[in-house]
Amino acid sequence: MPFKVDQILSSGEVTQDYCSKLSEKELIGLFYNRTGIGIHTNPFEIDIQSQKITLVLRNIVYSGNPHPANKKRVQVLSKFLEVAKKPNCFILGIYSYKNQAIGCIFNPLRYKNATTVSYTSSHIKTEDLIEGKKNIFVNNNGDYIFELEKIKDTLCIIMNLI
Repeated sequence: MPFKVDQILSSGEVTQDYCSKLSEKELIGLFYNRTGIGIHTNPFEIDIQSQKITLVLRNIVYSGNPHPANKKRVQVLSKFLEVAKKPNCFILGIYSYKNQAIGCIFNPLRYKNATTVSYTSSHIKTEDLIEGKKNIFVNNNGDYIFELEKIKDTLCIIMNLI
């Protein structure tokens, strides 16, 4: 039975509401509407600083009962996990709620050595998403959180560090 969890309002305040998950088509549409980058497949490649980068889009959603209301995650299916382990490939989680679009590029060290046959998860807290709404933010796990419109800026920062 669904129950209400932490959701972030455009003001940055937290409210309690039900969690929803976008379809892949909706996720791709949201990415395009916020970034202007047209994509038709998932995963996809973009050029940043003359380098090809592969991104795997995933929803950021509530982790599920019995986790606290502020704990969210991305699930990376095995078919995406093999792609995500390649160089210059990142998992881009997208949190969406009432016209919000907050991105998170998860630290590759969190999934590069995963050996699961079904999926793996990476977790993030509501508080990290709120910080990423303000500025490009790096949490304690080395994940980059940002408003989705700042995807190119965020990738430039990451690529300059690799």
